[in-house]
Amino acid sequence: MLRKLATAILYFLFLQSPFAEETQVEGVVFVGGEARSALYTVKSQTKSLFSRDKFSARTGNVVGVPAANVLRVQTPNRIEELVLIGLIDVSPTMNPDLRKSLISSMTKKFLNHRVQIYSPKDFKNHGLFPGHGFAIINDRLVQAELLEQGLGITSHSRDYEPELLREFQKLMLDATENHRGIWKDKG
Repeated sequence: MLRKLATAILYFLFLQSPFAEETQVEGVVFVGGEARSALYTVKSQTKSLFSRDKFSARTGNVVGVPAANVLRVQTPNRIEELVLIGLIDVSPTMNPDLRKSLISSMTKKFLNHRVQIYSPKDFKNHGLFPGHGFAIINDRLVQAELLEQGLGITSHSRDYEPELLREFQKLMLDATENHRGIWKDKG
């Protein structure tokens, strides 16, 4: 339950649109030693992580999973490979069975699904290339979902969106501690 709540909060944090929220709070103030009721208005403003000034957005359909951190997507203009920011691939030479298992799980989960892609506009400043991005399928951030279910491994070396990557690391740690996905005890 806690895991689903954390994912829902994380997802809400990622996708909320810029807006100002206004809340009224009742309180008491003392004027000349006399208590008087007061009504305070509190405004808070949030900014979307995937804002138009930082990201380009497009949609497509998942047509394949060539690696444990890549979705092959058919967009209106072409087929492209989206490297999921925050996830790493498992080397086929080090653990080919694990890599095949992850690709198979991702294929079953995402093949033929509609995907929203958010690619950073300033990718060069962060050691990324145009094929890097974030993906959302069925209103869920793909990277967070894979890590939460123990079906992904997060990268520790990227400096892009550090708060988001810290959340990814927490999700992976939770999956390892709770033995989900690839972190299940074999035996």
